Amino acid sequence: MGIKLQINRQFSDLKEEIENLEGLFSGSAESIHKARNELRIVTLKGKRYVLKAFKVPGFPANAIYGLLRASKAYKSYHNSILLKDYAPCPVAYMEQRQGFCFSKVIT
Repeated sequence: MGIKLQINRQFSDLKEEIENLEGLFSGSAESIHKARNELRIVTLKGKRYVLKAFKVPGFPANAIYGLLRASKAYKSYHNSILLKDYAPCPVAYMEQRQGFCFSKVIT
């Protein structure tokens, strides 16, 4: 299983906490939205952050995302950087794969 994690340089002081992004997400009891995707609030060093876990699509869409397209977490993270004047500053994103398919994506 491979994990790709990218952390915004502005939040390098949160590196240790962010490296456990999946644990942070599953350990947070404060879910603010749960449908196709899920939003949860976590507190890191006294500040509140929103984590978003994207629903992993079924086969064959998962294989297409895994081989040919960027993940939703990647696109969300990088689009927030491009829209920095209009969107919240992104902290990090994580992609977890099993083989060539995604098993979890969080931003």
